[in-house]
Amino acid sequence: MSWLCRLPKAELHCHLGGCQDARVLKELASLLLQEIRAETLSEYTKKIEKVLGCPLQKTSHVTMRDYYLDNRGEEPVHCLNALECISEQTGIPRRYTAAVMVDSLEEFDINLLSRDGRLDSDGKIIWPSDDEVTGGNRLEWYMACGNLGGSTMLQTEATLRAAVKSLVNEAAARNVRYLEIRCSPGNYTEAGLSAEQALDILINEAERLSDPSNMLINFLVMATRHAPAERMSDNVKLAIKKFRQRVSGASGVVGFDLAGQEENNPPENFIEQFEPLHRNFMNITIHAGEMAEDDKIWQAIYRLHAKRIGHGLKLINNRRMMDFVRDHGLAVEMCPSSNSQTNSFRDFCSRCSSECPEYPLADYLRHGILVTVNTDNSFISATDPAREYWQASVMTRGGLNRWDILKLVKNSFKAVFLPKDEKDQLLKRVDNEIFDLLLQEYM
Repeated sequence: MSWLCRLPKAELHCHLGGCQDARVLKELASLLLQEIRAETLSEYTKKIEKVLGCPLQKTSHVTMRDYYLDNRGEEPVHCLNALECISEQTGIPRRYTAAVMVDSLEEFDINLLSRDGRLDSDGKIIWPSDDEVTGGNRLEWYMACGNLGGSTMLQTEATLRAAVKSLVNEAAARNVRYLEIRCSPGNYTEAGLSAEQALDILINEAERLSDPSNMLINFLVMATRHAPAERMSDNVKLAIKKFRQRVSGASGVVGFDLAGQEENNPPENFIEQFEPLHRNFMNITIHAGEMAEDDKIWQAIYRLHAKRIGHGLKLINNRRMMDFVRDHGLAVEMCPSSNSQTNSFRDFCSRCSSECPEYPLADYLRHGILVTVNTDNSFISATDPAREYWQASVMTRGGLNRWDILKLVKNSFKAVFLPKDEKDQLLKRVDNEIFDLLLQEYM
């Protein structure tokens, strides 16, 4: 693991909303609560405790799930879905509802809520098995965790800056040399910011923190499949504007991403909305084949002209498409821990997963596909870049050797959304760094 930690890395699939751990969530809550008076905070606390029927310090996944069931009359995907119900019933803005609750809880309890109360026999907080996911939709369950540190609390300049700062500092400590952050600016407007203002804040903070000689930071504007059509158009316009404004070597928008539930929202539904992106030569990545069939990957490539595929787990079902992806240099952004959480792949270090399908990463790698390793949402998956390479190895029959790891690392830098001259400079620096690392090790 120490060798993995020392390697330079590129992080291509990283959502801003799912990277805040319990410590950072409490920091975001504190920043939000500084905006309201003490008597208002007391009033909010009493209202929330009244509807939940217990002191905030004793709030649990059971409390929140029972509240959700009483008010919505349906089984929730995740206990955190209750936050929206509480906000509606109390009239407290959603960001303050979450902030009051997060501020009152210990970090362990916040982590426990994010796992909906799942503990193993030793009392360790864990991700649930298939039959434990309430509601039966693992992706919706996963997304509910990301909303807490994302669209729920990232609504002010202070919280946006704090979120970027924590993510960048953590990435720098993990030897990440290139970072692409996925964000949804239109989701950060509930407190009065415009989507463009929110994105400018993120870019400004990244530029303030970036060190071109050590780490480059850029952004992907992300649209959600199941959002209203006008939201998609607004995201496209904003992405194009900021893409045009980016200066070589500086932080900015370098691409566009389509995410969210694939079911009933195939890529071909968005051909018209994506036309302006193509007209402006925008780099495009699409979440495809994560939960749905491989045809969604075909649509992402041929209908929306994706240069990278997010997850692409079902690509393994179509060998001819694997050939095409390889031959045309398209990249696949894989996230081992996240992929296992949403799809249950086999872990070769664990007997209890022996009935699960095998993870396709090694098949893609051996096939010559530009497959990359990423964290997706580091808090939700309790992971970091080095740990993801380790996770990819334990999810591979026979494991991955050092040459495989180095190939995966190199693939990530080859797949960055940068102009050729900037990419070549980055690759040269990384090659030199890896050469020096190997030289030190073997000499």
